[in-house]
Amino acid sequence: MSLLISVISALMALTVITVLAAKVDLGAMNVPVALAIATIKGTLVAAFFMHLRWDKPFNTIVLITTDHGVAFPEMKCNLTSHGAGVLMMLHLPPHLRPGGKTPRVVDAMVSHLDVFPTLCELLNLEPPSWLEGKSLMPLMRGETDRLHDALFTTVNVHASYEPMRSVRTDRFSYIRRFDGRDHIVRPNIDDSLTKTTYLESGGFERPVAQEQLYDLMLDPMERYNVA
Repeated sequence: MSLLISVISALMALTVITVLAAKVDLGAMNVPVALAIATIKGTLVAAFFMHLRWDKPFNTIVLITTDHGVAFPEMKCNLTSHGAGVLMMLHLPPHLRPGGKTPRVVDAMVSHLDVFPTLCELLNLEPPSWLEGKSLMPLMRGETDRLHDALFTTVNVHASYEPMRSVRTDRFSYIRRFDGRDHIVRPNIDDSLTKTTYLESGGFERPVAQEQLYDLMLDPMERYNVA
């Protein structure tokens, strides 16, 4: 467990360095510094999972996730996959793994709301009646390849008020902006060299559609609004 604490401490320190570095204009050094920090973070996570080894007794559930997309323009604080799509990795001790299954990728729509019900099932706890998510275990057991017909996401405030709602299915993503805000709200993009470049390039002058509909099969990057 001391290794876990060391890895978490190192990741937190690197995150602080990342935030501070993002606020300093290092010119051409910005990209190499960001890549170096990301590489170190990835190496730490990989080393930790290699230490666990899939067949090594380890009586701890490890969940790795993020809270939103990258803090770049049109990503964080937006409801496309660039802002709402996040990392999620789950490591279970051997006695909790369904059927001794080996590590695998599950390509199904899931939500952070599903984490609590999953932990309840793994720990044999009665889930509270007010939970909105679903346990991930049917996916992990291979009983189904779909957990949700649709997922709903929201934004109200980051630094400033910019209300949005969205519904996403396997095929489509629909986003609705409210309060008459037809341009990106500047304070909701964190200060960085990228924001400065976006500003100088006229990014904040471009109108943003109040309704957006994306066909995720034909347009997985959500660049062509067909609403």
